[in-house]
Amino acid sequence: MRASRGWPGVLSGAVLTPLCCVGPLCCLGIAWLVGCGGAGFVPRYPHTSARQALGSLQASRAGVRGLQAEARVDQRGTEGRVRGTVWMFVERPSRVRFDVMTQFGPASVLTSDGRVF
Repeated sequence: MRASRGWPGVLSGAVLTPLCCVGPLCCLGIAWLVGCGGAGFVPRYPHTSARQALGSLQASRAGVRGLQAEARVDQRGTEGRVRGTVWMFVERPSRVRFDVMTQFGPASVLTSDGRVF
């Protein structure tokens, strides 16, 4: 079967066979199986009690030594608009650092080692 002449430059003169559709159909089938097929393997209720849920949470937190976060802030007040970025770094057992950055550079930096700010 020949390609339609309604698509100039795309398939003009190309010969289409039924096999040319197999590849895209296989890709769609695999995507459907991978994306939608796993719902039966997830437990409906992973925790049967509150103690089990808290124990799981504590076990997952035990391996975490630090946390890094970044937030964009936007404040509009009587003196105008101020935009900036806040970076937060926390490390166990007692270290913390907050950096407040504006378009002109650091506006404020707060650090602590657990004893002194």
